[in-house]
Amino acid sequence: MTLDEALVWADRTRAYRGDFLQRCAAGMSFADVRAELARESDLGLSDDTDRLNGLRLLPVLEAMPSVGGKVASRRLLASASLPGDVHLAEVSDEAWSLLLGASPTAYHSGGVAS
Repeated sequence: MTLDEALVWADRTRAYRGDFLQRCAAGMSFADVRAELARESDLGLSDDTDRLNGLRLLPVLEAMPSVGGKVASRRLLASASLPGDVHLAEVSDEAWSLLLGASPTAYHSGGVAS
């Protein structure tokens, strides 16, 4: 890949991730995020799958209104035993299950309901 090709890929990836975060802010659920990640992975094209796989989970959580902001996002990561810099591709099935089953009101109180 040439430098010009890499720069074009980086621009496309940043734009795609920005759009994805805007859709998260517009009300995507955890199930929607996981489905989108699975859809991208099913494409089998590295240019497409890298777009979401390399995105960190924390900005996704922070963008989602149902989570409730930065502090609640970090609490949710901690409750799922995930580091703050975990990428979407690194989230285990067990952690996704915890995220999908979490009660939104619990994020604000400092704990996550089971």
